[in-house]
Amino acid sequence: MDQQNIPVLRAEYGNGRIIQIVLKSFDAEQVKRHFNLVRTRSGLPVVDLVSRQSAHVASVQGMWNPMINISSELNVSELSEKFSRHRTAKLSATEYVSSLVDEN
Repeated sequence: MDQQNIPVLRAEYGNGRIIQIVLKSFDAEQVKRHFNLVRTRSGLPVVDLVSRQSAHVASVQGMWNPMINISSELNVSELSEKFSRHRTAKLSATEYVSSLVDEN
């Protein structure tokens, strides 16, 4: 069969894409539906959606509060000296000797 004898619906879109639909053995209702589909499309490729909501950039999930993006200058405060001193549970040699002297 020659290609000229097969009915083809051809659409050229403003973005340069060309869509062709072979209408062989379509009834009038199917031709009407495909014609309307081609007429109302944007010409962009049909993409299967993975989910109903999608984004080009992945979102960060988790807790949020208004203080997250606050300037660090507003976040700084001076601590008293007692918080800056090093503390340890072990006795130093000097403290051990002084505790022996205090016991006697």
